[in-house]
Amino acid sequence: MATMLALSGILFAGDSDIEGWATAAEFPKSVNVGVGGATCANVAKKAEGHISAYAPSTVVLVCGENDLAYGASVAKTMKRLTKAIDRLSSGGARVVYIGTKPEPSTKSLHKKYRNYDEKVRALARGGGGSFTFIDSYSSATQTRSTRTTSCTSPRRATRSGRRGP
Repeated sequence: MATMLALSGILFAGDSDIEGWATAAEFPKSVNVGVGGATCANVAKKAEGHISAYAPSTVVLVCGENDLAYGASVAKTMKRLTKAIDRLSSGGARVVYIGTKPEPSTKSLHKKYRNYDEKVRALARGGGGSFTFIDSYSSATQTRSTRTTSCTSPRRATRSGRRGP
């Protein structure tokens, strides 16, 4: 049976990039529910159950690369990500999203990754702090300094990345 996390508890959710982390050693008040091969759609589907079971204050999320690798468009992947973020933040948790990474084995997807990360960045530009984007692709390629961008909710972000009314 799942136990509720302490108020400062962290939920790690997403694909193999999360699954492989030994989070409990570094973050004693955490639960790792990462699953290798998971898509943003998979995360969204399980999100409400995880939030109900663990009630985290913070969610660290990695998803999207598998969606793109399995043939989903950037637009479809963004819809799935937004749904996952909405569900994961429904209990008041702050979502920290770690963007794509430029691995040599996924070189054919790098253009899609950059496009996707730009859209995630635009989503996060609204300010507020309940959704933070960590741009690991740009950091890894050193095309620009690491940036984080925040917004209060994906639903409040407009197409331009600014918060809606």
